[in-house]
Amino acid sequence: MHDAQDKTIALCLSMDRDYGYSQCFFDFDKALPALVGHPFVFTEPEGGIPVDVVKGVPSLRVKKTRVSYHIAFSGGDSNSRSFIEKEAPGRHKVTTLTDDQMKIRDILGEKGITVPEIAKDKVLGRRSHRKKQGQGSRRKPEELDPALYIASH
Repeated sequence: MHDAQDKTIALCLSMDRDYGYSQCFFDFDKALPALVGHPFVFTEPEGGIPVDVVKGVPSLRVKKTRVSYHIAFSGGDSNSRSFIEKEAPGRHKVTTLTDDQMKIRDILGEKGITVPEIAKDKVLGRRSHRKKQGQGSRRKPEELDPALYIASH
């Protein structure tokens, strides 16, 4: 299965040559979903720890203040459809947004919005709860298999 994932990831790399300059581009929105379940993702190039990459679910953070609720989109930046987040040691989740979810993120903005307490039922009524996801398998890399390394920042 990882051969197809590797091809998908490789096809996300492109080069633009213009007036003697070359630039490489990597389409993370397409490549990140291909990492889900890939057996050869590690924390470091040599002797790294295997990382399980699982499919994430978009979520909202709702925080109650004294007289209102603050609602913010959890994860990713305002330009990315797909993003990766550390969920636990040795486990990362890749979340890919639909067009409707991207519109919600755009409405909420980077800092989120605050709504009056009267909107509580509407806000909390539309909030979905994440289902617990199972652990992926961990395998040791073979010598010639390609690998992707996630650098912490």
